[in-house]
Amino acid sequence: TKSLNTAQTPEAPTNSSSGVNSSSNSSSSHSSAPKQTGGNPHLLRRNSSVATAWGGMCTKATLSEAEIKQKDEEEISKILENNNRWAEEMVATNPHFFSDMESRQSPRFLWIGCSDSRVSAEQCMGMKPGELFVHRNVGNLVVNTDINCLSCLHYAVAVLKVEHIIVCGHYNCGAVA
Repeated sequence: TKSLNTAQTPEAPTNSSSGVNSSSNSSSSHSSAPKQTGGNPHLLRRNSSVATAWGGMCTKATLSEAEIKQKDEEEISKILENNNRWAEEMVATNPHFFSDMESRQSPRFLWIGCSDSRVSAEQCMGMKPGELFVHRNVGNLVVNTDINCLSCLHYAVAVLKVEHIIVCGHYNCGAVA
């Protein structure tokens, strides 16, 4: 097993030759969620330690607020640059791409899938924008009390007139394990 060793700390000593967290064992569980601070229960602490899970192991990296802010800004800038590059590529390939997308939405399929970031509906089915109406939730659940899922289902059937509904799961889904 490999571990992403971002920093050695007393809480997460590592074996320098393998990079494996030597304080862990297979029966212990690790939480990578930031701890809540006092005051507003919706604010998460984002300073001193950030736990990184990779390959089933957890290590700690110590980052300052300034380093976290800089990293966030770099990642957001990269996302915006990628979006601009994608838009330019779409227009270079088809000058009417965006105007075509504005004028119609008539997918034949509703895809209800997991919110898992490793699964992209259009990509795994080889479909283009506009060909698939997508609803995602944790565990790709369809429950009669979930107003979000039900409103998506209603819109897809009543308004878009989709012909097929796909409920798609995936291996190793943590939500339904």
